[in-house]
Amino acid sequence: MRYALDQEKRIVRVRSWGLVTTRDVQDYFSRLMADPGFESDFRCLHDMREAKQVAVETDHLVESAMAPIFHPGARRAIVAPLDVVYGIARAYSVYNERAGQLVRVFRTMEEAEVWLETGEAEGESPVA
Repeated sequence: MRYALDQEKRIVRVRSWGLVTTRDVQDYFSRLMADPGFESDFRCLHDMREAKQVAVETDHLVESAMAPIFHPGARRAIVAPLDVVYGIARAYSVYNERAGQLVRVFRTMEEAEVWLETGEAEGESPVA
């Protein structure tokens, strides 16, 4: 799991591939919070198109959602076309919504990018 900050566009671009573990997620959040260029109102685009499996415990999904890393209202999009990854990402987005965060999951990069820019997208996953 790697990330890059785009200061001009005020966005964090994250990429995950292969097996994504609890340790990967913990390391990512630790590095991001320690990064002097990161600001909590940045938007985030998490590209999980190359992720094949997610081995993150439910307790950690909830814990991550409750951590005050991103400002509530900072849009965060996750792109996960593979069903198994999409399902975990959806669960994560629900926990985030319950914590007052704005996270949506998409099947395509195009839909996610439109939503990050405009706040509107047909392909977004609504939280029930």
